[in-house]
Amino acid sequence: MLAWPGREQRIAAYTAAATVAAVVGSFITAAVTLYAASTGQRMRTLRTHPVQGPQFRRNWMSILSATLVVSGLCLLAIILDTTQRDPGGAHWLAEVAIALGVARATRLVWLFGKVIAGGDIDLADVALAPSEPVPTSPPVPERRPGA
Repeated sequence: MLAWPGREQRIAAYTAAATVAAVVGSFITAAVTLYAASTGQRMRTLRTHPVQGPQFRRNWMSILSATLVVSGLCLLAIILDTTQRDPGGAHWLAEVAIALGVARATRLVWLFGKVIAGGDIDLADVALAPSEPVPTSPPVPERRPGA
């Protein structure tokens, strides 16, 4: 599909795809931060599970590395696409990168949803637990004029 437009439009598409991948990368770091900061029992169990924990981490790393690959391929396509008709097929690099990015973004949305759901369930468990009495502050001394 990227072979049809002229060079300037292809370069704009490559640049946009690289930019979107970089923005998605920042969302991934936010999601990983949320995952790492979750301290509830379910998230702790998931992170320490001998099978699911490593699989979950591999998924995060796969998505993060895919965004780097997508950005890199799009930037490489910008460098290699030097003619109006692109006889070398540099547009294929960007098309493959975009397809990879769509697949990994779908997985990112799924994983992010799982982390949010797990964190919410853990938070609901904490809210339902019997609460401790709220500590009271010491009384404020009363001011007396002239004293």
